[in-house]
Amino acid sequence: MIRFYRNNEDPLYFALLKLTQNEGSSEITQEVLYADDSSSELPNLSVYSVPQKQFNSTTEAYSSFIFYLKTTGLYPTYGYVVQSILNNQRTVYCILSPFYNPEIIFSTITQYLSNASQDVSAHLAKNLHPPIQDRKQMIHSENKIIISNIKTLLRHFDPEFIGRLILYLVLDYRFIISSSNTELLSNFVFSLLSLIYPLSWPGVFISVLPDSMSEITLAPFPFIIGVHSSLLSQLDTENMESHVHIDIDNKTMESFGDIQLPSKISDILNKFKKEIYAAVTDPDVDILCETHKLIINVISIGLCGKPVTNPEKLYKKWDKYRNKNNIQPLQKLVAESQTVLQLMRE
Repeated sequence: MIRFYRNNEDPLYFALLKLTQNEGSSEITQEVLYADDSSSELPNLSVYSVPQKQFNSTTEAYSSFIFYLKTTGLYPTYGYVVQSILNNQRTVYCILSPFYNPEIIFSTITQYLSNASQDVSAHLAKNLHPPIQDRKQMIHSENKIIISNIKTLLRHFDPEFIGRLILYLVLDYRFIISSSNTELLSNFVFSLLSLIYPLSWPGVFISVLPDSMSEITLAPFPFIIGVHSSLLSQLDTENMESHVHIDIDNKTMESFGDIQLPSKISDILNKFKKEIYAAVTDPDVDILCETHKLIINVISIGLCGKPVTNPEKLYKKWDKYRNKNNIQPLQKLVAESQTVLQLMRE
């Protein structure tokens, strides 16, 4: 799901949009300031660019976040949003890009806004086709962003919490993540994807849930959904299927409808906690290596009852259990996981 820049023939930016809204009005005006392909009409993206339609004096005066759109084309689209509220008017700038690189793209918006008189086409054209990097540089850049995302999670929660998150991600759980800070919410939700990278999340992914889409949390399939705290009271949690709720502001995690996990899972989570803590303090310890080991160990214990190092044995166990119903709950979750399916296909 996270796609990094790899080809200098693809534009870094699809478009730059400006959206405005007056307080007390539900009408949002969208203006296209720049479009790489001027022949095609861009859809109205106000639902995603302005997820909370109502605003007042208590609303965040300034915020930035990223949304994700799974399009019908070859690549996904990321929306990088910068929002400000001043003099009873909300103004939103949104860059659309097929690539995930918050540092570069948010910097582009900031540079544009710092000199509003400049020509937007000329400004974006400077970085529209960045020079291609060699493979070593690309891998280093990707790893740097992924590790930065994981460290973002570790700033808010301890390593044991992160290990349990990886466990839930591997088993395709449903996630509700809440915060009163839109930027923090978006960063945290996207950082979750880094925990299983290069595997991609197989379910629905919404970094900041629009208030008009609250019923999607009743869906029976896996999802990762970020919810502004003001919207939590509108969710029908009583009828929501088994899920995990992460409250970023209070640094808590609750799991509903959780299964009983074997003691060996607790053992590997404790080991992961020690290793990932060492990785944070020691630059020579590979964080990605530790997250990948935990993923394999979770799958191994789920299928074989213990960690295994033989990929062929792991695959045979998975192939044996994936069409069976009369198996243990953890075996069933692992065998039916779409995340595990990706790994087995490799």
